[in-house]
Amino acid sequence: MPKIHTTGRNSSSSSSKPGLIGRRYIRMVGHEGIQAERMGVYVEHPEKAIEGYSAYKHMDGDWYLYYYKRNKFWFIGSRIGKRAGWLYVQSEEKYPDSITKPWRYWDDNGKKWLVDKKIACVHVIASELTSSQAKRKNVLVKSEPQIDTTTLQAKRLPRRHSADDILHGDIFADSELKESWFAALFTLYSSNPDF
Repeated sequence: MPKIHTTGRNSSSSSSKPGLIGRRYIRMVGHEGIQAERMGVYVEHPEKAIEGYSAYKHMDGDWYLYYYKRNKFWFIGSRIGKRAGWLYVQSEEKYPDSITKPWRYWDDNGKKWLVDKKIACVHVIASELTSSQAKRKNVLVKSEPQIDTTTLQAKRLPRRHSADDILHGDIFADSELKESWFAALFTLYSSNPDF
């Protein structure tokens, strides 16, 4: 596996976050070249987090999507915490599906790193997983979504809501919870300070 040579201080320490309920699913999309097998769904493993950044394991392969904080890289590689992998992007984003910079992939034939602007990470909810993926994770599914990599920016889920969104009840606008009892209760409590 190729290694990226960089400089900087070593500030690597491991932290875990046991007890988190649910896991995030990230789908890598867009690359059809030599590293195409690295595309697919990655499952969050918060217990393998490094300095607050979760690691994600590929559902079908033995490799990870992880953050290398020393040089601010997100990697796809076989060993969490190593400055080596098959794909990488330099970004300080906390979540890989918030990354907007272009990814680089290792070209085994040319022995060099190449840019692929089509590569992206997309947040996936459990109900969007394929049947074979769901069977391994005991998840109910509908069907495989078709992801258009040219419009990924519009499909990305918002990571944070502003104070105005929360105060005005718009926090559930694009959510499956929009019509739920929880959203109604939240709206009631947030709009009435006497409660």
